[in-house]
Amino acid sequence: MSKEVPDIQSSKPVYSIPIKRVGIEGVYRRVCLGDTGNKICLDTHIDMFVDLPKDQRGIHVSRCLEVLRDTFDVIELKDLANFEEAIERLSKELLNKHDYVMSAEVRIKTVFLYNYYNEELDIHENVPIRFSMIAKVDRREETMLRKLCIKVLGMSVCPCAQQVCSYMLRSKSIYSPSHTQRAELKICVSSRNFIDVKDIIEASLRSFSIPVFSYLKRDKECKVILKGFENPKFAEDIAREALYLIYSKLRNVVEPDATISIRIKSLESIHPFNMVVRSRFKFNEINDFLSDRAGKTWV
Repeated sequence: MSKEVPDIQSSKPVYSIPIKRVGIEGVYRRVCLGDTGNKICLDTHIDMFVDLPKDQRGIHVSRCLEVLRDTFDVIELKDLANFEEAIERLSKELLNKHDYVMSAEVRIKTVFLYNYYNEELDIHENVPIRFSMIAKVDRREETMLRKLCIKVLGMSVCPCAQQVCSYMLRSKSIYSPSHTQRAELKICVSSRNFIDVKDIIEASLRSFSIPVFSYLKRDKECKVILKGFENPKFAEDIAREALYLIYSKLRNVVEPDATISIRIKSLESIHPFNMVVRSRFKFNEINDFLSDRAGKTWV
């Protein structure tokens, strides 16, 4: 009788058909960033996948957990950039651990508080950011594909209602009445190059009429409202500004065919429905839109 434990996963399947993605999802892991005594811990949920060749019956699931344990135990995570690097390393180690696969993919989701300061209003705020990242690596290629997504809330002031009210009231005040709403802004950037998520967050917060804040005393509340009314925007305006700001920030960081996708849901205050805006472009397409002539070379 053989003393070796049977390796059923490596046996031949009944039907020799490859499977594009096999893995585990929803693995909970608490990940801490920062130095000792000054740590911020994130509750994360992680998905890990590999492709399965036609002559392999199954994957070795325990190897996924081994890679997860080893990766986060080895890397010291000082900030969000290190966190992104750890996710990339996790996908590489997942590929190396499964020597019979050609590709590996890691997905992670979490919520963290971003330390935001509005100098004009003198407001400090820990803004909750919904963050997700996908890191894909292929054994046949030397590059990695990264996809970073964030979702953040802000406020919009309707410019149409404001101008109509100004006309009907015969007022030239920029603070004429209008309806306001919270807007959910989700932005995803896909690139083969490293992207600092803080650049995406800063651009997103600047896209609204005004960001939203949890803690406001009465005087600051008034300042926030007035500032928002000085900067009225449609949901479409927020989408275009977010696209432009991220393009401007990352155009020299990412490759021309890197993509940016955007989704805004405006939680309408005076309508029984919500407004939705969606768009997706390559960076070189935005470059062409903003150029003096179509087809201008990527610079």
